[in-house]
Amino acid sequence: MNLTSFGYVKIDDRFQTTCEGVYAIGDVAKQPAFTHVSWEDYRRLKATWGDEERTRGDRVLGYATYTEPQVG
Repeated sequence: MNLTSFGYVKIDDRFQTTCEGVYAIGDVAKQPAFTHVSWEDYRRLKATWGDEERTRGDRVLGYATYTEPQVG
């Protein structure tokens, strides 16, 4: 299995590693280290196994910043 220069597992757009039949999702594949990101990666990987057209780049990931006092 190949790694990137930063130590992440190299994957293609369908989460396939350089080893046949081995997939990587979540933070090991340089996705943000959040549970909901890994869960969505799993859902997209499962969809690709079911012949749906999903890729690792087709999701929108929301971010929020909280401040005190609040800014509107």
